[in-house]
Amino acid sequence: MRYGMHPYETAPDNGVGGRRIMLAGQLTLAWNASTSSGVAGYQISYGQASGSYTTQVDAGDKTSYTLTGLQDGKKYYFAAKII
Repeated sequence: MRYGMHPYETAPDNGVGGRRIMLAGQLTLAWNASTSSGVAGYQISYGQASGSYTTQVDAGDKTSYTLTGLQDGKKYYFAAKII
């Protein structure tokens, strides 16, 4: 799953649905839980260029995560992966 703030795009082969909620300087990402066995949790990666994610955060076993400290007016790209 990949989202950008202005505009957003979704990777076609991600296998999980997702949504976004934006407020000034923060963004909440949400996705469907994986049905695969052995899933320990999820990692969110993001950055300001598509495919170039400079920051990674561990979302644990939750199916949503709120990122804070984002700069208003900047474009961000996001990816979530199973860990």
